[in-house]
Parts: sequence; C-alpha cells; structure tokens
Amino acid sequence: MRNPLSKKVVGIQPSGIRKFFDVVNEMKDAISLGVGEPDFDTPWRIREEGIYTLEKGRTFYTSNAGLKELKIEICKYLDRKVSVQYDYNDEVIVTVGGSEGIDIALRAMLDPGDEVLIPQPSYVSYLPCTILADGVPVVIPLQHKNEFKLTAEELEAAITPKTKILVMPFPNNPTGSIMTKEDLEPIVELVKKHDLFVISDEIYSELSYKGEHVSIASFEGMKERTILINGFSKGMQRQAEIVLGISTKPDFILFDETFDGLDPAKRALIKNLLNEYMADTNASVIVSSHDLHELEGLCDHFGLINGKKLVLDSSIKELSEGRAKFRIVFKDDVTEEDIKSVGINVKSFKRDGRIIVITVKGSEKETAAKLNTLSPIMVEPMPLSLEEVFLDEMEGTNYDFSKIF
Repeated sequence: MRNPLSKKVVGIQPSGIRKFFDVVNEMKDAISLGVGEPDFDTPWRIREEGIYTLEKGRTFYTSNAGLKELKIEICKYLDRKVSVQYDYNDEVIVTVGGSEGIDIALRAMLDPGDEVLIPQPSYVSYLPCTILADGVPVVIPLQHKNEFKLTAEELEAAITPKTKILVMPFPNNPTGSIMTKEDLEPIVELVKKHDLFVISDEIYSELSYKGEHVSIASFEGMKERTILINGFSKGMQRQAEIVLGISTKPDFILFDETFDGLDPAKRALIKNLLNEYMADTNASVIVSSHDLHELEGLCDHFGLINGKKLVLDSSIKELSEGRAKFRIVFKDDVTEEDIKSVGINVKSFKRDGRIIVITVKGSEKETAAKLNTLSPIMVEPMPLSLEEVFLDEMEGTNYDFSKIF
C-alpha cells in the first residue's frame, strides 16, 4: 500500500520537546522542564465555572470566531495591558490554544514560496506550521551575546524580496529573553521599510517581571501589520507569582492556598519580591492560607481594621467551619424565602434557571438535611473560595472589601 501521508508531512521532524515530555512522563519522581506550563493547579473558581457551564447545558456550537462576551473581555484586557484597541467583532478570533492561532494565521497569509523569518531558539511549531502553509522558513539564530534578543542587523541580513512575515517570539520560550520598547523600535522601522507583517507570540507576557510588557502592535502603524497571539494557558493559572506583577497600588495583597507546599527556594524568592513590592506600594495587609506567617520580615505590614485581625493564619478548610455552600436543583420554583423558612441562615442566593447556588451560616451536614425537606432533585456541597470566606469574616467592618476581589 502506498504511503497515505504527503511528502510535505513526512518531511516534518517530530517535536523534540514532546518526545522528551513523553519519556519524562513515564519516569517516577521526575520533574519535567520541557512543556511550557505552570506548576500550579488551575484555581478552583475557574474550574468551578467550567463545571457549572457544563451543568447549565452550554455545550452547543458557538460562533466560529468565539463567544461574543469573551471577545469583548479580551479587547478590554488588551487595551489595559498593551494599550491597543481592537474591534471584537472584526479583529478578534478565539482559537483552541495559541498554536492554532499561529497555524491559521500562516495559512491565511502565505502564498507558496513566501518566506517567514523565525528567530531561534523559540517555540517548535513555527517552522512546521510554515511548511504546512507552503511557506519557506528562514531561521535567524539568536546570539547569547545579545541576550537572545533579535537585533536590527540580524533582521536586515535575513530579509529578501520574498520575505513576507516576521515571527516575534517574545517573551521567549525557552530562553526567557524579553524585547523592551527600545529593543523593538529599530525592528519596527525595518518592518515598515520592507513592508513586512508580524506574528507576535505574546503568550508569556503575563510572566514578565522586568518592567511592563510592550507589544510590537502598540507602535504607531503596527497594529495593521501585526497578528497578536496570546492565551490563558500560561499566566492565568498562576496564583502565588501573579501578584508579583501587579501594576496597580492596592491596599491589600491576597494569596490562596496555592502558596502552600512551595519549596524553600521559591518561598524565599516570593518573600524577597513581596518585601520589595510592599515597600514600594505601601500595601498594608496580606490575607493568606495557614503558612504565610512563616514569611519572616512582613509582620510590620499586617494591620487591624475595627479591631479585626486581617491576617487569616488558618487554612480555607479551617476558616470554612460553620459555613457551607451548595448547588441545588428543585423540580418546583423554590425561592430564597422558602429555603430560609426551613431554618437555613442564607448568606447569598444566586439563581440561573433551575440551578440555585447558596452560601450559608451553619454546618454542611445540618444544612443538607434541611434542604432535603424541600424535596430537591439534587443537593451538591461546593468548596468555599477565599473571597467568600474573607468577605464573610470581615462582615460588619466599615471597609468595602469587595473592591479587592
């Protein structure tokens, strides 16, 4: 039988990183540094929303370009983060990961023989995606002496009359190199001079700790020339380190339980960065899980409001005692007053169709027994978030704590 694969596909080399990942995945107690993903679990509130969406039956086809509400929020985020304004209706596409975005951008823009400049070391998919789109990949080797940044001289030397696209893989995986505003300026001039287009892969922008991330799309005349790639898989999973990159000046810094169990080296790093951050912003309070008190040197920043201690040196589980949260489905139309009528101290009540979510004062076991007297179709206990526990703990104080979440 003849080979079912095309010569083009057969000629593409498999990903070395993925091979390494598969090998390490079979090794007991091995720590993989291959795949670019955070080492924290996705926060519960995000997982919970995904579960809740499934339970609400939102499993049907959406617009090919993505949910309208999501695209609107993406536009707001990019305006805040990189000061570039996009029209959600015509200029934003939601893809299944950044790799699909890179792939469809190259397929849509390349004619056979068009050259794509790819600085390396960088993400492995740029080259095979270029080949599959009938383009010609042209590798620009980045130099250690330049901190693995792309220089104007290196770019100019690689440009030919066939060049159409420049891939900008910054912040860079795997080198960690970052292009500053000053680094980007001469690159922008060359892109305009030679009438090139840019695919700017900014998936690691949230993990930039040396100043504010600068997008090449934010330069005058570059939005129209740039496909900006970004996503949720890198920065949106992090909790403990994400606070270190906050650019606002809050009164409070919060940590969830993802701070627990960090190794001593990472704990020391966060301690040092927090000290610097708090000294710079005059932030006064940390609310955290039970082991934050081990961070020595931060006690001067703790404080009291109306006599309430704001350093919650207990775990979420311990703080949740005497509080409970449930997701309930009733056959009939049950109101908040109906639930209160069976002796349940309801703190919050939210309804979405037949699904009701409540938080209550009282034990989980006793509350479930009382709910069952109302003949529900389903009663499901849910974990309380740090936000819910904290706001309930601080109820009665004069400060509007809701603004910090």
